[in-house]
Amino acid sequence: MWLVAHLHLRFCQSMELKMSNRQLNIPFDVADGITIACLTEQREYLQSELNNHIEKGEYLHPDDVSNNFKLIYCLTEVIKHYGGE
Repeated sequence: MWLVAHLHLRFCQSMELKMSNRQLNIPFDVADGITIACLTEQREYLQSELNNHIEKGEYLHPDDVSNNFKLIYCLTEVIKHYGGE
């Protein structure tokens, strides 16, 4: 078991060294698209939590309810900034 853990650690360390020497350049429109996709997915998740709470009566902590409303609004504004809807 010790040998497996040691080999795994050595592999991870060598991957970190290889990855730290690399640079990834992507066009701004691709970066914006990735950002929009991530933010939209998060907004949809928060909205589904609220919908389940309101429509199906699923439990959602009162702080989460108010925070979800705020976050959905803010995420929508940021998504618009990046060219999303």
